[in-house]
Amino acid sequence: TSGLYVVPVRVGERESRFLLDCGAPTAVSPQLRSALGLSTRSRTRAVDARGTETVVDVVRLPRTTVGGVQFADISAVVVDLERVPELRCLGVEGLLGANLMRQAAWRFDFGHGRIRFASDLDTLGFPAGAPSARFITLDSGSPLLRPVPDGRPVDDTVLDTGANVGPVAPARSL
Repeated sequence: TSGLYVVPVRVGERESRFLLDCGAPTAVSPQLRSALGLSTRSRTRAVDARGTETVVDVVRLPRTTVGGVQFADISAVVVDLERVPELRCLGVEGLLGANLMRQAAWRFDFGHGRIRFASDLDTLGFPAGAPSARFITLDSGSPLLRPVPDGRPVDDTVLDTGANVGPVAPARSL
């Protein structure tokens, strides 16, 4: 999966594969929307990673469960994920996005391929003095870092677990 996180998610009574993508809102495919019988709650403008702007339907997800933990009050945009070549081969039916992720504390263990999450950071068992980074969130909920490598500030950087390009520094800061 090229360093991307694909996780099982239960939406209602249906088990699906979602891409963990903190750089995007939670999204479902039109096929999953149809299978769950979800009706449109509103419509909104959306801009994809390529900068293409579209108007998409917004739905409300029923009981959404990840790793045995239930999340409530989750909105999702309806996006045709099959039209995204990078996602087509993953066989995902949705994106587990920033608006869901902001409801918990998350810990990624790359070495063991595990994601742990809890209602607060202390529950995850971080040792005292462990390195951390502060961030702010965009309106979408995506984390925005303000890196300062070698004491020189660079442009704000969105932390995006749905991208597989690795960190990209602005050219002017190199």
